[in-house]
Amino acid sequence: MQTKTNVSVNVLNRIRESASTNYQTAIPIATADAGVLRGIGKIIMDSPNLQNEFLNALINRIGKVVIKTRLFENPLKPFVKGDLEYGESIEEVFINLIDAKQYNATASEDTVFKREIPDVRSQFHILNSEIYYKTSVGRRELEKAFLSGEGVYDLVEYIVQKMYVSASYDRFLIMKYLIAKAALDGTVNVSSVANVTDEASARGLLKAIKATSNDFEILSTEFNAAGVYNSSDKADQYLIIDNKNDANLSVDALAYMFGPQFANSDSKKIRIDGFDKLDFVRLNKALGVEVDPFTSDELAALGNIEAVLVDWSWFQIYYKLFETRYLENPENLCENTWLHVWTIYSRSMFENCVIFASGTNGVASVAIDDSTVPTVTHGVAGSATIAAEATITGLSPKQAGVLIYSVATGVSNTGTGKATIDQDGKLTWTNGFAADDTITVTVTSAIDSTKTDSATITVA
Repeated sequence: MQTKTNVSVNVLNRIRESASTNYQTAIPIATADAGVLRGIGKIIMDSPNLQNEFLNALINRIGKVVIKTRLFENPLKPFVKGDLEYGESIEEVFINLIDAKQYNATASEDTVFKREIPDVRSQFHILNSEIYYKTSVGRRELEKAFLSGEGVYDLVEYIVQKMYVSASYDRFLIMKYLIAKAALDGTVNVSSVANVTDEASARGLLKAIKATSNDFEILSTEFNAAGVYNSSDKADQYLIIDNKNDANLSVDALAYMFGPQFANSDSKKIRIDGFDKLDFVRLNKALGVEVDPFTSDELAALGNIEAVLVDWSWFQIYYKLFETRYLENPENLCENTWLHVWTIYSRSMFENCVIFASGTNGVASVAIDDSTVPTVTHGVAGSATIAAEATITGLSPKQAGVLIYSVATGVSNTGTGKATIDQDGKLTWTNGFAADDTITVTVTSAIDSTKTDSATITVA
């Protein structure tokens, strides 16, 4: 087992191995002996040049290694795509399916040279976070690094915690925010499930996820915001769950959903602390814009998310810049270090994503505003716009607010009047209606045909 002293010794020797000839000549090979460590510290502290080289190597070469083995790492890191080498934006291009044509030998004489432009969609993901983290190491902190065997280790942790952990945590918050915002904006499909409280409800959630995971493999317009025909291989599917559900969806569940190759691995399952846990103070600083905190109702809806099944490409996260800069401040004898993190944070409109949420989600009711229902007089034509609204609860797709209008005239009408209605609710009628004839307007939810309301107008 590696002790802090052993780590400190290894860090000192790794720095020495890749250091300048001047550094190697001045600094002896480190051992676990306290006297040797203090001696190295005295040599470094007596030379500003050696101090600079030591700290620069410590932060740039060692810090990133320590963060991976010791401190917080973003659970959603698997979705980060890597570095953006050129430019400051990513253009995501998707070509939709091409429609079939009926063979017609005669018609082909006129259509053979006709252009058929493919359905090409594009989405730009732009650089939207340019931030840096700054920390200062004073003479006192540097001297303490050589007072004990654990000192260098503690100094690395001190520096790394102030910058790399902060950057990693902020990246985690932003990626959670992308999920939460998509859920509240209605740009992802929502599947209603029971709240997981026992084995039976856990099995219900598992079955729902399994069915959707299988559906992901078939070309469909149902699971992406752009409504294009897309699919997701099992290898590209990831399950994001909160900690309370982790025990219910074990590695055996992964094998059930994704195949036996995942039976002994958590690689396809990512645990987070909750979809409703967001620090908006840090988010505002990390994004550089004022993000309005979610309301209590919105947080309650996010708290009902049991799991998210998502294609790896749904997240569009790219690094434009991730590097440190180092500068000595001779006025206060401090060594200032900056970590610049410039990132593209975005989500794809073309890739599959489904949220599994408990509670009440969708359209609760549809209601016509009675004050907008017109009076129709026999023998007089006219028009009026009838207003209606869908009451939405929980998490619902954008289409939840879409209403379908229809109109019918009474079967026992004695007049010859006709009525039509468009999808903006504008009702138009002719002058052929007789007294006591009826016109019935019906409004129905576009995503839930059971939610409907009607208004019957009796002609005066």
